[in-house]
Amino acid sequence: MSEHFLEGFEGEGAGTGKTQTWDYCEQALDRLIRYLDRVLADLNMPGDRSRDDMVIEHALKRLRRRHERGLPWPDGRSALKLAVGEVKSGIKALEAQRSILWHLAVIGQPVTSQVLADCPLLREKLMGAMSLPTGAVKDDAAVLAALEALLEILHLRCLIFRVNSSPNRYSLHRLVQRHFFRSLGAPFVEYPYADQYTISLYATQPNELPTLEPDAHRDLRLTVAGLIDFPLYSRPQSDDEVLLNSAEPVPADKEEALLARRARKLRAALGILRSIYSVAVIARFDDRHANELPRESQVGFFEGHRQLVRWIIRKAVAWDHAVERLPLSAGLGERMQALRPFYAEDIAWLFNECGVLSYAQGRIADAAFTLDLARRFVEQNLEPLPDGPIRARIALNRAAVDIDAGRALRRSSDTVMAMQSLAAREWEHPVPRLLARGYLALVGRWRGDARGVGEFQAVIDGLRTLGRSRGASMFARHLAALHRDETGFDAARKAIDDAVRLALDGRHEDIRQAALMTALSITFHSLRGSGRSEDDRHRGMERLRHELTAIDLYAETMGLPRLTAEVLTLKGEIQLTGGDFDRAGEDIIRSLQIASLHDMRLRKLTGLVLLAQIEARRSPEGVTALLELAKDIASRIEAHAANAHYDQILREFDPKLSH
Repeated sequence: MSEHFLEGFEGEGAGTGKTQTWDYCEQALDRLIRYLDRVLADLNMPGDRSRDDMVIEHALKRLRRRHERGLPWPDGRSALKLAVGEVKSGIKALEAQRSILWHLAVIGQPVTSQVLADCPLLREKLMGAMSLPTGAVKDDAAVLAALEALLEILHLRCLIFRVNSSPNRYSLHRLVQRHFFRSLGAPFVEYPYADQYTISLYATQPNELPTLEPDAHRDLRLTVAGLIDFPLYSRPQSDDEVLLNSAEPVPADKEEALLARRARKLRAALGILRSIYSVAVIARFDDRHANELPRESQVGFFEGHRQLVRWIIRKAVAWDHAVERLPLSAGLGERMQALRPFYAEDIAWLFNECGVLSYAQGRIADAAFTLDLARRFVEQNLEPLPDGPIRARIALNRAAVDIDAGRALRRSSDTVMAMQSLAAREWEHPVPRLLARGYLALVGRWRGDARGVGEFQAVIDGLRTLGRSRGASMFARHLAALHRDETGFDAARKAIDDAVRLALDGRHEDIRQAALMTALSITFHSLRGSGRSEDDRHRGMERLRHELTAIDLYAETMGLPRLTAEVLTLKGEIQLTGGDFDRAGEDIIRSLQIASLHDMRLRKLTGLVLLAQIEARRSPEGVTALLELAKDIASRIEAHAANAHYDQILREFDPKLSH
């Protein structure tokens, strides 16, 4: 009978080279049967956990107990001998093995031992598990040796796969991967259904992705940063980075090996970003644990993630340039082509991901630039025809950007024509068609189209039916704003309650916070209306200030200038209503600065009118100029609804300026 099969059930004296008698085997089998009976009893317990996940958990618990008792390794050795030093069975060795499994799970594709050794968190665990003689140094070679020894143990224990190649690569079974995703907060689903592994859409993202705790965010960010040599926490450069960036010439064979190492690291980092750490996962983070977060960068999670994506693009470009500088040799082109870190679709994904991150923050100009790069790259390398699925998704993201920038409101807008074409494709998946209709309804709202309510509701109902709560919440929020401005507060409250509930159901926290912001705006406008006592109005305004503080904290924690500008705008309106014109002016000017910096023209229009209202109470001479500027912007972007509103206000100040 296999000794490895009976590992952990053999009792005293096993694994020491003694002859295994029939009594020994009988005792071990008896322990194994009792253990399996306990496992079976647990599997039959009611609950929402899958049976395979529970089996894996039992196996890992058994592994932990074995290391806690300091029992020998599966091949009978008391310690894994390295060229220098050893790795003994114990808790630190167990932590190193779990770290290996965690890294293989989040990377999600076969990787070499060298790639794993370059992951800073795993390297730390490996160094803790090693025992070296006095005077020996835990250098790169020692860490790699310990890692390869533990990889063989995990392979022997059937916890990882070894892909025989040159060099060997290692991976996990998808069930083991899913178990570790569960530890990160992922629900029990078949992960391919949750992760479409295609380019991200801002308006619709899977509901089944995890809501990560701050520790998981930190670990994933550190791992990606280590793989792409991102300058995080003043971390020293890796050996290959030092050589490639040195002024001294590097031998061609050495440089080729270093470029191969960097390419594998970049590909592993992309595996993390495209699965467990995409923009859809970042959008789920909430501010419950804001005080537990590392505050070393002060840029927020969205901005920090955008920096990682931009850095990996930069590293890929540098890799291409380094390859071009290599001296020609036999087979070089084939070798480098095989090692290229990214395929064409990966590059399109990176450009689009950066654009979606920028748009989510409110960095409209940057979003437009990177989405244009994505569109042009796809046209030239993947989909020359305009009706391809990747180009359709990029067009939807660009539509959201162009609406905020005011470019989509013109009748001749390419964005409007693209959305009309997409909405009319009967063979297209219903979700892109519904999103295109929603964006056209949003454009119509700013143009003054009276059909917006019905179209918004049809889009919301369609997306809700398809289980796309993010998009349904987003358009429910726009419907609430339309009701607030045109229909009435009761309809607006109903729509915004629906938006908040949809966002909460799908755990889309960034969309929920935006919906809460609109809800506060509706409350503010209703408080200003007639029929309220002064005490009620005062208490309501105080509640608004308190709730705005919470949203402002979320915006700062996540790095969302769009949301910060909205908070400042509503703060300014509250100050204006209370007669504090100086503080109101300060808030509105800060909001205008953010809107101008990031090309948020629709937000800029709102700020200019509010600033004009403030100036009307302090210095009426500047009111006409501000309103004329707002009216000019509205005319140029064909925001007819806003233009008519500003023309009415202008008539109140100077009838000669109305048209």
